[in-house]
Amino acid sequence: MSNSIKVNGNTHLLTRDIKFVREVSEAEQKKISDRYKVDGTKFKCAITLTNSPKPILVHEDKTALDAQLGLVNIGNNKLVPADTIIKATSLDKAGRAALADKGLTIKDSFRSTVQTTGGIVLSTAYPGQVMDRKATALERLGNIAANGDDSGDLTLDDHQVPAAHDDNAPISGRS
Repeated sequence: MSNSIKVNGNTHLLTRDIKFVREVSEAEQKKISDRYKVDGTKFKCAITLTNSPKPILVHEDKTALDAQLGLVNIGNNKLVPADTIIKATSLDKAGRAALADKGLTIKDSFRSTVQTTGGIVLSTAYPGQVMDRKATALERLGNIAANGDDSGDLTLDDHQVPAAHDDNAPISGRS
């Protein structure tokens, strides 16, 4: 996988800075057209970066970005580059309380937090699902390097859900 991607013809984005990607809805495309007097239908996805208050609208669709990044569906219309996922952990009561203390409202549908090189993203998928999808995306890209093994073979141990008593344990071989 490349350290950067090219979008909108000539803009380069560092992969490690991508927090998540989402598809732009038809309603959003219409708002863009109305507000900026441009053809909003040309914007297919929005890329949220680590330190950017607003997403970057891009012409590339999900399929084109997936081919460059190996996108992992973590639910709630969020796609994360596979190579940026460090770990996924269960979102338990203590985790919810900690986020609420920071002023965030957490929907009950969120099941895990996904730590990426671009920051933490809430997910409606279970941690094991996220890691399985990561493995599949990396396989799709032909870029498996789990635990220093680039043979492409996956073992169950590399992507198991942590034991119920240890919700904060890393899911993958990374820490």
